[in-house]
Amino acid sequence: MKFDPYNFSDDYQDLLLACIVNHPTRFLGVARVVKPSFFTGTDAVDTVQYLIEYEKKYGHYPSFTVLANYALSKAQPIDKAHAQALAEYVG
Repeated sequence: MKFDPYNFSDDYQDLLLACIVNHPTRFLGVARVVKPSFFTGTDAVDTVQYLIEYEKKYGHYPSFTVLANYALSKAQPIDKAHAQALAEYVG
């Protein structure tokens, strides 16, 4: 039986992201294997991408507020409406 990572429910995706951001030391092993392709929905995929990018750049996972601001600053030059929706999703 092949595992299909695209079957995570929206609630599970949100919970997994919340655990990584709120308790990074407890979920470090999980966070290191999480990939944007495991998630569905533009906001969730982009959030994971920015979370991974932030951790690589700064060496730690951000709080939700910092992640929302980081995502907003990265997405805003591309699409202001999506950037605002992304910041609301994260925040």
